[in-house]
Amino acid sequence: MYYKDIYFKYTKELSSEQYSPLSIEEERNEFKLYKEGSQCSYEKIIKSHLRFVIFIVQQFHIPDNMDIMDVIQVGVEGLIKGIQKFDINYNCRISTYCAYWIKFYIRELLKEYNEQKSLEELDDVIENIPAEDKTVMPQVSQDIIDIVFKPLSQQERLIMTYVYGLDHTGKTRTLMDISSVLGVTLERVRQLKESAKKKIDKEKFMDLVL
Repeated sequence: MYYKDIYFKYTKELSSEQYSPLSIEEERNEFKLYKEGSQCSYEKIIKSHLRFVIFIVQQFHIPDNMDIMDVIQVGVEGLIKGIQKFDINYNCRISTYCAYWIKFYIRELLKEYNEQKSLEELDDVIENIPAEDKTVMPQVSQDIIDIVFKPLSQQERLIMTYVYGLDHTGKTRTLMDISSVLGVTLERVRQLKESAKKKIDKEKFMDLVL
């Protein structure tokens, strides 16, 4: 209910005139000014497309216990990415071009959410096994982690540690959580995670997390 209240307040705010879509001519003029360094025009372009982000979010099936504002936030990140990559010479509107990036970011978030829920379900199964039947899993040796993660940068190592719960807590974290902890964008966390996965020895890593 709390999430829905925030969502309704947000969508109501977007109904005000300052978030109205731009005409084709207005959009082109504002985009030219943005490329010339106008922060005001940049913000105006973003605001004029926030309703479009909501429109796209509504096309996805959002799990009931997932905060829809997280989905909107990621959608806005996709919008910003699209605006930054857009070229005025493209034969389309900004919204048409940005639709791909908005959907891409949302799909990645939902994919991560589903993976996280699967891990939580596995934890629940293990938790419900009678104590006498549980196999005690030894804590992963720090020496082994050091060997596997040796090719990684400090940020890459932190991200992989958090994602797979290889720190002292043993708890996995979502990319959104890691983004907040490290103070970097969600997209940057994804990039570093993918970069790390390419650098490490696949067989040694699978031995580490399985």
